[in-house]
Amino acid sequence: MDTDAVKVIYPNATSTDTASFISSTAGHIELSSDRKRALISLTRQGQTLEVDLVSGTILWEFLNIHDVRDIVDAVDDEGNYARFATKTVSYFNDADFLFNEGTL
Repeated sequence: MDTDAVKVIYPNATSTDTASFISSTAGHIELSSDRKRALISLTRQGQTLEVDLVSGTILWEFLNIHDVRDIVDAVDDEGNYARFATKTVSYFNDADFLFNEGTL
């Protein structure tokens, strides 16, 4: 194995969407158990992505947005919401109880 080899998975030539992977402070990447997908936490952006490691496609995105109307005086509707940091993310694999009515 060539330890100097680098393979860019995302974004790639077919990516139609892009996410900012630049952070001066934090983030987290976790590989799925089959090593075909990765969960990526972009801390400062308050964003989590799941990326297919074969195609480089973003499978889904989570934005950690919360309604803060009860704790701030917003000037407009957009000010009613805040994006909170996402410091880490993990796959939930082996639950010893029924999760989501046993469908997952």
